[in-house]
Amino acid sequence: MKPKEHSDRKTELVQRATELVARQGYDSFSYADLVAPGLTKAAIHYHFPAKEDLGLAVLDVIGTSQQTLAQACVEQFGDAALIPLMQHMASRPWEDKICPLSSMQAEFNVLPAVMQARLKALSQREVATVADLLRGHAKHHGKRLSVPAEEGARLLLCAMKGSLLYGRTDGTPWTPKVTKRMLEWLFE
Repeated sequence: MKPKEHSDRKTELVQRATELVARQGYDSFSYADLVAPGLTKAAIHYHFPAKEDLGLAVLDVIGTSQQTLAQACVEQFGDAALIPLMQHMASRPWEDKICPLSSMQAEFNVLPAVMQARLKALSQREVATVADLLRGHAKHHGKRLSVPAEEGARLLLCAMKGSLLYGRTDGTPWTPKVTKRMLEWLFE
């Protein structure tokens, strides 16, 4: 296999695994679920000898995409980046999926210790990023946060991720409405 094909195959596996995590959870999929034409279980094990290795790669992709999206919003919108970021997250075509980070968080206790540590760091970074965006939003709009920024970030993230779960079960797009109400509540 050529180096480019090797890299493409590995990237494809991580993308497929991320989709499975978002759709059915980490613990609920196996390498057999990743098998596709031209992609055998042996090839999957070549790239990721253990499922934990694949799980770490999925967490890396989640973290990178999270950071890239936040940076892009800040670069484009500056202190006004919170709303575009929340709108992007709310408008994602989740269909029968949930946020893959949320899916991993739901399974925290069954994940291997190394994945728990990586997930904990990603979760803390997510809260810190949203807290920074809340501060920027307050500054941009000349408002005050009604709670400390980290608390507000946790409340907003919990509300958004919970709305994705409810939307998944009842088909109602709750996230935009929930996000709007939370932002009204968080600022004075």
